[in-house]
Amino acid sequence: MNFLLRALRSAASGRQPAPLRQDDIHSIIVFELTRLGDVLVTIPSLHHLRSAFPSSILHLFVDDRYAPLIRSLDVDVVVHGVHNAKSVAAMFRVLEETHRLKADLALSMSPSKRNTFGVLSSGARIMGGYLEGGGTLAPFLQRWKIEIFGAKMPSNFYQNENIYLRSWKVCETLGLPDNSSFVQSSMRPVPKNSMEEDLRTGRTFPKTSFVVLHPFSGWKYRCWPLDNFIELARSILVQTSHDVLFLCHESDEKRLVPSRDSFPHNKRVHFVASQDLVHSAVLLSGADAFVGNDSGPLHLAAALGVKHVGLFGPADPRVTAPPTAYGIHCYQRIECSPCDQRGCIRPNDSCMPLISVDDVARPLIEMLEKNPVVDV
Repeated sequence: MNFLLRALRSAASGRQPAPLRQDDIHSIIVFELTRLGDVLVTIPSLHHLRSAFPSSILHLFVDDRYAPLIRSLDVDVVVHGVHNAKSVAAMFRVLEETHRLKADLALSMSPSKRNTFGVLSSGARIMGGYLEGGGTLAPFLQRWKIEIFGAKMPSNFYQNENIYLRSWKVCETLGLPDNSSFVQSSMRPVPKNSMEEDLRTGRTFPKTSFVVLHPFSGWKYRCWPLDNFIELARSILVQTSHDVLFLCHESDEKRLVPSRDSFPHNKRVHFVASQDLVHSAVLLSGADAFVGNDSGPLHLAAALGVKHVGLFGPADPRVTAPPTAYGIHCYQRIECSPCDQRGCIRPNDSCMPLISVDDVARPLIEMLEKNPVVDV
């Protein structure tokens, strides 16, 4: 793969740069073939590209696990789901499909070898974004160059800034007008209403106001202890009239057993394990608040305009938290934070348990009573 990327890069860098005229851009391909959080972080820039190139067709290539969710949001983009996106076979399917699209502009919105391959092999007249590839779990800790091949543009870099600026800086490099504010999305009425009706029929959707708790993430040292989530649920039940809904991916359902055992026959506590992201988005959009670790569901809650409390430890919320006016960030910095998340150097005394239940319950209760102010 590295040899192929070098060859494609060499061919692309030899293109004669020409002026980028917005009226000449009729088809745009955006690649975000990485994790759910990275895809959601890109959405505000998709809105911006759409407004900057109103007559163009905007295509988005993502992992096919996330494609139904993006299609359910009010983003004017043609979504292409890529099956088994990490495989070599998938990359050549992407090559074949992108060549059929005959794009004028192809963009990589984050440093990823898959994104880089998609852009450099697309055949687009202008190629841009993060084209060096990347192999780190925490690319926001490094310095990345934004490059444009086929158009003359000034140099630009992303380094240790909020990750929502990462894709925005690609737009900035293209010379688009400044519009880097956080853009809230909503669900399209048809999938939302249909799914909501199914959930109510199946008694999954609470009948009263509720708070969603999402206890897990892709890395165990990024997770607040489950016992703390259970204590937080008790605080919500005692101090408010809200129900509590524990939400997780289907693969984590067994990990919810201690939570179920803590609330036997309690009709105000609900448990949902689902692999359907549209299902989860509908539940989130109906919640009064969300509490979760630094992970994709936190960014989904923010994208949907849901008040949220994000729990941070390995990463600094100033870098990885959604920059909204309706979120609170709980963070206890220690000497090794932020880390690259490849391993924990203090596994028996890690950072996440340092956040107390009261640290979360207090701002959450206040949030349910009034509009919050961001606290980082």
